[in-house]
Amino acid sequence: RAKTGRINHWKVRNVPYYDLPNVRATYYVDPPYCGPAGRYYKYNRIDYERLAEWCRTRDGQVIVCEGAGAEWLPFRPLGTMARGTHRSLSAEKWWSNYRPATLWERMEGTKSWVPAEDS
Repeated sequence: RAKTGRINHWKVRNVPYYDLPNVRATYYVDPPYCGPAGRYYKYNRIDYERLAEWCRTRDGQVIVCEGAGAEWLPFRPLGTMARGTHRSLSAEKWWSNYRPATLWERMEGTKSWVPAEDS
């Protein structure tokens, strides 16, 4: 099967995030960094409090990436990544309203991620 056949069911919409309907889906959110690192983006005026509320209220799984220092969601460290053409290092963080399933949960069924109670 061609690689694009694996994503034929995806729906892409060119609208502001807050205009998307709240449907059960997986949302991958990678906004411009907040703080000083965000100044390198052409479009960097983001209302992070509004975005945080939007992320918390989605009906599906939400995965958000950010840089070090971001506090608009309770981010966790992801790792240090090389970025850009100069391969400078960047400390990356992530947040999700789902958490990895425990071994017991995986043994009971087929779930690998479950909704988090503290998101």
